[in-house]
Amino acid sequence: MLKHTTYALKALFFYPFAALYLLVSVVFCIVLFLPMIMGAVIGAYQIFLRLYTGSWHPYPLRLAFEALGIDLSFAYDPQSWHVLSETVRPLCELPLSPFLLAGGILLALLGAYAVADTFGRLKALKKRFLRKDST
Repeated sequence: MLKHTTYALKALFFYPFAALYLLVSVVFCIVLFLPMIMGAVIGAYQIFLRLYTGSWHPYPLRLAFEALGIDLSFAYDPQSWHVLSETVRPLCELPLSPFLLAGGILLALLGAYAVADTFGRLKALKKRFLRKDST
């Protein structure tokens, strides 16, 4: 009787922990997919506008920095560090959607690896933690 009670108590503590661990991993993976989805949506919107109006509406990387609150005035109105501003300015004018897509793909792969690693760890932990004592 004591063996079964011990196993039940172990299972009672293990499964909520496992569910929370999986939930955090899945949320982490979803959050990492967001840049890829945003890049695809921005790219599709640009293509839609191109087909609808006949003109291309660029969305430079600068807009993302401005949306995050990063001040880029040093690149467009330099008081010093002129070489740095000449380097940063062309980088800020690159298109936004390919950067979001590439970054999102890398982050999605990282998230998929994290979830797969979580399942492997939970399987090993379950095998070790919930084994029944043979005595």
